[in-house]
Amino acid sequence: MEKINVAIAEDDLNCIEEIQKILSKSTEFRIHQTFHSYDQLKENLEIKGCDILILDLCFAEDNALDLIVPLKEKNSGLKIVIHTTFEDTETIIRALGLGVQGYLTKNRSYDLLCHELKSVMMGGAPLTKLVAEHLTAIFEKEKSNINLSPREIEILDLISLGFTYQEIADDLEISPLTVRTHIRNIYEKLNVNSKSEALLKGYRLGFISKWIKNT
Repeated sequence: MEKINVAIAEDDLNCIEEIQKILSKSTEFRIHQTFHSYDQLKENLEIKGCDILILDLCFAEDNALDLIVPLKEKNSGLKIVIHTTFEDTETIIRALGLGVQGYLTKNRSYDLLCHELKSVMMGGAPLTKLVAEHLTAIFEKEKSNINLSPREIEILDLISLGFTYQEIADDLEISPLTVRTHIRNIYEKLNVNSKSEALLKGYRLGFISKWIKNT
């Protein structure tokens, strides 16, 4: 079985040793490379053969958030998992918005690290409990500020099931023009510009339970 190559970008030697100790106990992972400073990582953005980068954000020289995009650009398919002491909402949202695959805080047990990294390789996005709570609070607050009517939620749900505008009109016994008016209102309330954006945001905020991604 081919091992998963893991790189570590961290300036805390104790933290590096802890990660290495945990990963060395597994037959599925290999320590691929270690970066001990922001500057070292910045000078070596192309990490050939690496599957996962465990990235601290708090280096002595600078915050590593600004390296996420160039790392992604230089390494197609690289999965980045943040491992940091930063727990503020702004940093969490910014990191996730830049496309990282996980956000783990250091004030937790390392015992689940192998499981969390395997989850990343399978398409998961591990978050520590505190991070998940931050996001839940943000989404709940955002949802409370969006007042979709029962009819708008019903139409959004039908769109998520792959219904066309005409099929929605037939099912609800309203005109296609009325459907389009409702959809325009949905876009405006959700602050989106396309059907895919509306479905994704509707799903994320809990207005719909699922959506067909190729609709």
